[in-house]
Amino acid sequence: MEPVETIAVTDGEFDHEVWRSRGAEIVARGRAANLQYEESRRVRDGSLWDLGDWLISGEKHLSAAYDEAVSVTKLSRGRLYNIVSIARAFPVSRRRENVHFSHYLEVATLAFSEKLQDRLLEYASKNELSVREMKGRVEYERKWALKEHTAKQLGTTVEEQAEKKKLEPKRIAVWLDPKSAKIIRLIARANKKQPGDVLFEWAHSYYTTNREAIRVEVRELEAKLKLERKQKNAEKPKPLNISKLFPADDKASPVTVPLNISVYRQVAL
Repeated sequence: MEPVETIAVTDGEFDHEVWRSRGAEIVARGRAANLQYEESRRVRDGSLWDLGDWLISGEKHLSAAYDEAVSVTKLSRGRLYNIVSIARAFPVSRRRENVHFSHYLEVATLAFSEKLQDRLLEYASKNELSVREMKGRVEYERKWALKEHTAKQLGTTVEEQAEKKKLEPKRIAVWLDPKSAKIIRLIARANKKQPGDVLFEWAHSYYTTNREAIRVEVRELEAKLKLERKQKNAEKPKPLNISKLFPADDKASPVTVPLNISVYRQVAL
């Protein structure tokens, strides 16, 4: 990794014009680096699509197309298979110039719905999603599709399943000392019940008897937690919008700058 050039700030003589020129130079260098990166990415992605299309055309005329491709490209057969599978799944009509080839690798796992794939690719194109963000979106869509499939088999909908799940009993673990646990087991055995059923009956009886007092206590606790969350959020430092410090040139693209702060990933220069 190349060393990063820094500027030493001293108490010596300060030249205002030199300082301004230095700032303009830094921003210009960042924009140039970003343009170079974008051009390199475009060429790399284009070569992957071309390679996939080249191999598909070779398959139509050569029985040993992959053997020759391995010899020519020096790439592994598995790597070539992956590239061809993406090129075949996404013909030219479905490709988008400003979406990385790696995005298609993620979207390809949703082969059960081309409509969903195209929708995600269009979304990535408009919102400039990173590959990591696309991966998260794909995983969400896959889980949602599985829920819809399961609900359909049960003759219901995802929303109805969610409402039904809210009404299901919730398990709460209760840890007791050995002596208390032994007593509850004895009571349960004498009444031909499970220990959990005994505890449930006791809790239900207590709740029924003290319903109003419990409701008042719950409202007070909810108000207290709400206030604590509000205070906690107020204490959080507001994120700095760095892009406003360096307004982007209309003719330039944003520069990706790695920062040691997880919430910041891209800075527009």
